[in-house]
Amino acid sequence: MTDLDRLRAQIDDIDDRLHDLFMERFLVTSQVAIAKSAENDPTLIPRPAREKAILERLCARHSGEMPLRSLIRIWKEVVGAGCAQQGDFRVGVAADPISVLSFAAREHFGTAVPLEFGSRERVVAQLKARQIALAVLPQAGTLAEGLYAIGTVAGEGGETFGKLVSIHNQDW
Repeated sequence: MTDLDRLRAQIDDIDDRLHDLFMERFLVTSQVAIAKSAENDPTLIPRPAREKAILERLCARHSGEMPLRSLIRIWKEVVGAGCAQQGDFRVGVAADPISVLSFAAREHFGTAVPLEFGSRERVVAQLKARQIALAVLPQAGTLAEGLYAIGTVAGEGGETFGKLVSIHNQDW
């Protein structure tokens, strides 16, 4: 066995262990889903403060060769997939599917979370009717009564493109 073969075997072993840990994590998130299901309200699935705390903790302990941006991207996918696993977690985006705001929303929520696109009015109506969990609205503009900005949606470079909006007035 060559040095390259040994290194590749080591990577395969690490990949298997990582995969085992991801499967274990999603068994736990399925239990979280059961604990949350009593409310039967998709707007209760996301916990932006919890998500932020996870990312801050991981970023603070990060070191080594992996770019921090890659770590953040991976965890956005993990958290988004966990939210999608917990129930009917859909996000409305007040934009066309091919737009800067839609790409920023996909970057924010990951690939597992269904995004629905429409006019600002349609997305706000869906949020108020609790047909979607959150809304992403363009950065400019005031919010309708009963809606609360709980965060922002940014692009890869950190520039802010939109408001993350909820019907709840707290960032759980």
